[in-house]
Amino acid sequence: MESNGADVYVLLNPFRCNVREFRILTRVLEDLGGDELEAAEGFYAPDIDAALIGACFTSAAHSRLGVEGMQASVARCGLPMVVPARLDLATARRFFDEHLLRYDTYVQLYPSVAEPMGLFERIVQRLGEQVVLRPRAGTESDYNFDLRHEVPVIGVRHPTMPSWGRAESSW
Repeated sequence: MESNGADVYVLLNPFRCNVREFRILTRVLEDLGGDELEAAEGFYAPDIDAALIGACFTSAAHSRLGVEGMQASVARCGLPMVVPARLDLATARRFFDEHLLRYDTYVQLYPSVAEPMGLFERIVQRLGEQVVLRPRAGTESDYNFDLRHEVPVIGVRHPTMPSWGRAESSW
């Protein structure tokens, strides 16, 4: 499935109260620059307190990395992702035509060697600056759901407990 948008989207949810943490998590992607990325897009939906960062890879990176390589490049941050090329037509259409339309704040930035911060971290910072200017939409209960069940995400890390920390383990 060819998308009209970014090649890989990273889901940041809940966003408003975790901007600092998301900036830290995306620092691992600061080496993605002008050789790999044309731009990065940031989206924010106040009604679900979610942000998406879209990575727009260059045509050279498309050829060199393929879908698997682009996905692996972004997966290093450990956040859930949507990879449009991996979605069937109906799911992709639902993602672009229904879900992505909920996001009413948009930021687009480009790689720059002059910037001390990586492109993804700058997008998170810029979105965070826009979000704090807006009144909070809804109530606390409106944000009390798992967005990963609404968006076709991959690469979700599930928390694990080491065997020594489980109640059934013997000392």
